[in-house]
Amino acid sequence: MKMGTRKLHEKMKATTHEYNIHIGRDHLFTILRENDLLIKKRRRKIKTTDSKHWLKKYPNLIKGLKPSTP
Repeated sequence: MKMGTRKLHEKMKATTHEYNIHIGRDHLFTILRENDLLIKKRRRKIKTTDSKHWLKKYPNLIKGLKPSTP
């Protein structure tokens, strides 16, 4: 199960205070980063064009047309 550092910090507060351990959120981030325990951010694949859709596709009417004026 994956859990973010902020949520982990909140869940650890009760236990750490029982044992008189005080650790801040940023220090917890540092500890997890040093031990390669941070969750890697997933990069979303950006999809810009979907040409294989089911909607009607109109033909390109200006294909081969060379404009003579703006």
